[in-house]
Amino acid sequence: MRSYSAQMAFQHGFAIQGVDGITLDRVAVYDVYGDAVYVGAEGAAQNWSRDVKVTNSVFNGSGRQGFAVVAGKRIIFDRNRLENAGQSLIDLEANTPEGGAVDVRITRNATGAARHF
Repeated sequence: MRSYSAQMAFQHGFAIQGVDGITLDRVAVYDVYGDAVYVGAEGAAQNWSRDVKVTNSVFNGSGRQGFAVVAGKRIIFDRNRLENAGQSLIDLEANTPEGGAVDVRITRNATGAARHF
């Protein structure tokens, strides 16, 4: 398990930024300093990620969030194992006025503990 480190907080397992359509299926992330899966925007235009599916995967030991959606639309987290997050297991928040989380579905996941929240 990684502890939160401000200097390394953005070393994510997967950083999905400004992506239009992606599926992560049967992947594994262990012991990262950032989020296990980060879904956000790309560039100055703040192009949101859309149509993201994360399924049948294992995420254990993130220094920050397990799943974070800060600028995403039509996001699905289904049938995953998520545990040992340094802060929140699941974080849906707009980091900027242009950000947000729209139509996020979190279904049939197994979760363990988060260390701080």
